[in-house]
Amino acid sequence: MMLAISTIPKGFRVGEHYPGVYLSYTELQIMLNLLRGKKRVQIAIDLGITGRSVDYYCCNMMKLLGFDELGELIDYMRCHEALTHLY
Repeated sequence: MMLAISTIPKGFRVGEHYPGVYLSYTELQIMLNLLRGKKRVQIAIDLGITGRSVDYYCCNMMKLLGFDELGELIDYMRCHEALTHLY
């Protein structure tokens, strides 16, 4: 019996400052929209999910990266250019 090795990446790598931390596709879409200046309500409409789901994903990203405020996380992403090649 052969073991299958997954070639599917875990997600989108945040940057060198966070090795081993990956964002899911939905988290990435939300973060890119936040970096573009969209409000959470508009992001929910654009992605076809609830506002509560957007809040959940935002909380998850803050927890993964160790931030207490969403604004701090967005500022960090802008300053360190973690995802600038995508937006």
